[in-house]
This record gives sequence, C-alpha cells and structure tokens, in this order.
Amino acid sequence: MEGMGALSRASRVEKYLAQGFTPAKAAYLAEPYPASDMGHHFAQRKLGLPSDYSESVFNVLKPKGIARGDMYELHYKVDPDFHGGPLPRRVGGGKGNGWSGKNLGLKKYGLAGRIWHGSPAPLKARVGGLGASTGAAAHSMTDEEDSW
Repeated sequence: MEGMGALSRASRVEKYLAQGFTPAKAAYLAEPYPASDMGHHFAQRKLGLPSDYSESVFNVLKPKGIARGDMYELHYKVDPDFHGGPLPRRVGGGKGNGWSGKNLGLKKYGLAGRIWHGSPAPLKARVGGLGASTGAAAHSMTDEEDSW
C-alpha cells in the first residue's frame, strides 16, 4: 500500500460507500491503482505512436499512490472516450454492475482541463521547461541592459 496510509485508505473506503458501492466494491476501489494497469494515455494509443513514446512516463498518467477509484474518476474526467468499466466478480461486479462516471454524476473536463489534468507530470515539466527556456531566451534578446 505504498503511498496510502491506513487513515487515507479508510477515508477512501468511506468515500466509495457514500457513492453507493457495497463494502466489497468500496474496499476494492480504495486499493492502490496497480502499476501494471494501463493508466490514461495523453496521446491516445489509437494514434499508433511508437510504443517508446506511447507507453512512456511522458504519455501515461498513473499518479503514484492513487487509489483505483480515484484513478477511474480522473480517467473519466480527462478522457472523452472513457466512461467506466467492469469490477471483478469476486467483489460483486459483473455485467451491468461496474464502475460508471455518469452514474456517479461526474462531469468531464473541457479541453483546458483535459490538457492540464490529463497530462503526466514529466510531460508538464518538459513542456514547461521548454516554454520557460524559450521565454528567457526571447527576453534576453530584447533586454536593453544586455545591448552593446
């Protein structure tokens, strides 16, 4: 349970119980999102980009320590094509008995929200760093104190 203390796990279980999930489903949703799961792809996989980029930290959003249910909510909000998914039968899931953002009343982000909340931190850092570098270079070229 790396990144999730007992109290935060308990509060997450309470959150999912309040959303109407059974105790078994709430406990499942409160588990850490597995590193082996797919995550959210900022540039969609259907674009056919090389897997070196498509599956890299610059394209796949899987915040460290996030709970399954919180990841499903984030994925729902940032991905126009993700609406929900099944839950395992062992916790009472099955056909018509899965996780649905629409059924929870969640709202999807607009374009700006999808870009900001749906882009992985390394991508934000890289793009932000490039933007800052470009801005600094442009500023230094117009700075009168640097002129001769």
